[in-house]
Amino acid sequence: MKKFLCAILCLTLLLGVSACGQGSDDPEASETPEIDLPEVVVSESDIVYASPTPTPDPQPIENLAVCGINLIRDGQLTGLGFGGAEYADGVLTLTDAALSSNTETEPVISFSGGELEIELVGTNTIEATNGAAVISCTGDDGSISISGSGSLTATAADTAAISVSGTVTVSATVDITGAPAADCEEVVAGDGAQISENSETHIAVYAETAAL
Repeated sequence: MKKFLCAILCLTLLLGVSACGQGSDDPEASETPEIDLPEVVVSESDIVYASPTPTPDPQPIENLAVCGINLIRDGQLTGLGFGGAEYADGVLTLTDAALSSNTETEPVISFSGGELEIELVGTNTIEATNGAAVISCTGDDGSISISGSGSLTATAADTAAISVSGTVTVSATVDITGAPAADCEEVVAGDGAQISENSETHIAVYAETAAL
């Protein structure tokens, strides 16, 4: 009887093992089923284009630097200022500025591409040594106009204090010394100003609106 029961038990175990093995023999049983996705069609009207970044209005002059700091580059404002010098609305304003340069290749104020308008507020001094210019324009198109209620004393050693191809118009109180004082087409007095001296090495202009 025991032998008969053992035979039945062994047969049952063999049938169970055989059933488990049959499930692992199918190679397709573990493959990921394929999913059909709908075709997406994109038309021109579906594309959203970003608005272009507005280009800032070009400035009256192409480039402007004060003591090597670019205030205008390629006709666009950089948002920088330096030592009492700020540029806005087409005017370089000097407010109680004390500027200097001792590098021959770096004028205190350099610009290109148009007329530089300078407004003086308070007492301003600019000193250039070692062959540096006070104000210099690169290129053939350059003029300067100086106005305001303030004053300017500018000195250059062994070179022109102001070097531009065009005219220097002064409507403020200024005292300029250099060798020469101004290398330009001519120096003229603007409204309310009088030139008291215009020699090779010294230019002095007095304006009635100047703060004394």
